[in-house]
Amino acid sequence: MRPARCRRARILKSIIAAGADLVAFSGGKAIRGPQSTGILCGRRDLIGSALLQMLDLDDHLELWEPPPSLIDKHMLAGIPRHGIGRALKVSKEQIAALLTALKLFTSGAYDRELADMARMLQQVAGAP
Repeated sequence: MRPARCRRARILKSIIAAGADLVAFSGGKAIRGPQSTGILCGRRDLIGSALLQMLDLDDHLELWEPPPSLIDKHMLAGIPRHGIGRALKVSKEQIAALLTALKLFTSGAYDRELADMARMLQQVAGAP
C-alpha cells in the first residue's frame, strides 16, 4: 500500500475511531464520486436502522430475510413497508462509480493536483 493510500484511509477511519456513533461521508466533493451518493459508517445497529429506512416492501414478514448481522427482524412489530429514505436510493451504477472514486481518493491519485490548487488559492488570497 502506498503512503498516500495509508494516510487517506487512516484519516477516514480516524473520524469513526474518535468515537462517532455514525458518520456520513459525501460521495461527491473530495472523494469525487457521484453527487447523489455517500458512505455511511458506524455502529452496526445504527447502520441497520438506516437500512430499514431504505425499504419499500410489500411482502409477508415470514418471507422477509434481512441480513441478520444488520437487522434482527424478530425485534420488529412487523415488516417495514415504506422507509423515508426510499426516494433517495442510488443506482448500482452510482455505487460502482462511488467505489471507484473512493479507491482513487485513498490511493492518492488526486494528490498531484494539490499544488495547483494551493497556487490558485494563494493568487486569490493575494489579489487586491
